[in-house]
Amino acid sequence: MSTPVNYKNRDTMNDYLLRSKRTDLSKMPITPVASTIPTSINNPSPLSAAKTTIENEASGGTTPAKGTSLTDKNRTLTERLFQPLAQPPNQSTPDQAPMRQQQEDPEKQQLQLQVPNLERQLQLQMQLNQLQPSQPQASQPEARGSKHMGNVSLQKFEGGDQNPIKFWTLFIQYCTLYRFTESETVGMFPLHVSNTVQDWFFSLEEGVRRNLQRLKEAFLERFQRRNLEYSLQHIKQHQSESVNDYINRILAQTSDSNVPEAILVSMLVGGLRPDLAAIVMPQVPKTHQQFLAAASIAEKTVQMTTAKPIENLTLQVANIASMEDRLSAMLTDKLSSSVAEMSAIQAHNNNQSNGPYQRQNYQQRPKTTFQQRNYQRPQSSSCQGCGRYCLNRQSCPAQNSICRFCKVKGHFEQVCRKAKRYNQYPQNQYSPHQNQQNNYAQNQYPQNQNPHR
Repeated sequence: MSTPVNYKNRDTMNDYLLRSKRTDLSKMPITPVASTIPTSINNPSPLSAAKTTIENEASGGTTPAKGTSLTDKNRTLTERLFQPLAQPPNQSTPDQAPMRQQQEDPEKQQLQLQVPNLERQLQLQMQLNQLQPSQPQASQPEARGSKHMGNVSLQKFEGGDQNPIKFWTLFIQYCTLYRFTESETVGMFPLHVSNTVQDWFFSLEEGVRRNLQRLKEAFLERFQRRNLEYSLQHIKQHQSESVNDYINRILAQTSDSNVPEAILVSMLVGGLRPDLAAIVMPQVPKTHQQFLAAASIAEKTVQMTTAKPIENLTLQVANIASMEDRLSAMLTDKLSSSVAEMSAIQAHNNNQSNGPYQRQNYQQRPKTTFQQRNYQRPQSSSCQGCGRYCLNRQSCPAQNSICRFCKVKGHFEQVCRKAKRYNQYPQNQYSPHQNQQNNYAQNQYPQNQNPHR
C-alpha cells in the first residue's frame, strides 16, 4: 500500500507536485489536513494562507477515477492548478470559526483572499518558466590570451625602406590586442625584428631595453634617419609603374620625415622614366600637385605617340621573321647541294689515287673519254685545271700538276687547250716536241745546208 501524501508545512508547490506524481493517486487515501494557523493571530501569514488553500482543494473530493492513466491524472491536476482560486473553505473547528470571524474585520478578510491568489499566480508563472526552453544568453567576449596568437600576425621589421613609425604603431596595437603588459611588450620586441635589428637591440643599455618609452625613442632615432637617407637615394620609377603609383609610393616613404616640398618634387622629377622626365622637367613644377598634373599629361602623351610605332614595329618584326625563314630555306638547299658536290669530288679523287698510275701516250688515249666528259658536264661550269667541279682554284687537284702535253703547270692534259687545237688536225701524228725540234733544225740549218740530206 502506498504511503499517503500529505502537504507538509515546509513543502513548496513543486515538491508537492513531484511527490504526487511519484505516488499512485488512485490508491492514495485523501486525509484532510487541519489548518495550522493559530486562532490567536489576527493577521495570518500569506504563505500559510496559500498552503491552507491548497490543502482544502486537495481535500475537496477531486480524487481521479480508477482506471485512468498517470498522464491523465497529472493533466487533471495541472488543469485544476490553472483554474482561478475561489474562497478557501474554512478548515477550522466549529468552535473556532465564530471566534475568528468576529476577530477579523472585512478588510483583513479581503486581503486574505487576495494574497493566496497572488501567490498561486506567482507559483504558476514560475512553473511555466521552467517548462519553457531557456533562451541562450549573449556570450561575453572571451579574454584575449595565448590561444589567439595565431589569428593575427605582424611582419618583421628589417630596416631598409620600411617605415619605423608605422611598424612601431602596429607593434603597439598587436601587443594591446593580446593584452600584454609593458614588460611583456618589451620582451616581444626582439621577436618581431630581423637579426640585424636584434643585434642593435641587445647592444643597448639594460635600462633602455626594459623601458618601453626609452626603447621607442631609441628605435625611432636609430632607424628613422637611416630610412630617410635610403629612400632619398633610391627614388626611381619602375618601368611598368604608373605615375600615380609612383607618387603614392614616394609620399608613403617620406610621410614620417619633414622633407621640404621643393626637395621632394625635385626628387620625384629626377626619379621619373627618361621619356617622361624629358617632358616634365621643362615645366619646372613647384608642388607635388603640379608635378602630378604634368607627369600625368606626359604619360598619356607618351602612350599615344608610342602606340602606332609599336604596331608598325610588330609588323616589321613579323616580316623579318618570314624573310629569315625564306633565307634559311634557300641557304639550306644550297648547302646541301654543295655538300653533295664535294662528296662526289672527294669520292672521285679517292678512286684515282687508289688505282695504279700508268703513263700513256697521247695517241693511245681514247678520244671518246674526253668528249663524253664534256658531254656529261658542260665546260662552262667545269674547272679549267682539272675538268671537274671545284669550289675555288686553291682546292683544285691540278694546281701543282704539270701538263704532259704542253709541260705547263696548273692543269691536266685532258683540259689542255693546245691539245684541243692539235686534235683538230688528224694528220699530225707526231708529238709537239718533235715539231719543235724540226722547227729548231730548220732555223739553224738552211734547206740547202741541212746535214741530214
